[in-house]
Amino acid sequence: VMVLALLASRLSSGAQAVGKLAKFEVSNIFLFIGNLAYAFEGIGLVLPVENSMENPDRFGVVLGKAMATIVIVFFLVGTWGYVA
Repeated sequence: VMVLALLASRLSSGAQAVGKLAKFEVSNIFLFIGNLAYAFEGIGLVLPVENSMENPDRFGVVLGKAMATIVIVFFLVGTWGYVA
């Protein structure tokens, strides 16, 4: 929450980026995939959480909503940080 507030205040103050925005380069695709795998690494917690649930049959719904929330937060923070 603090990161989002900091980025929002920086964007609203009219601060400009230090330089030009970097373009996406295909040579960095493996770096992107590595960062993506690191960001979503949590398999060590998935099975214990499923086993401790009262209704384990609803695990797919809970996991889907949690992943959607995480993707949205990561996207917003990454985009705002890139723009700021």
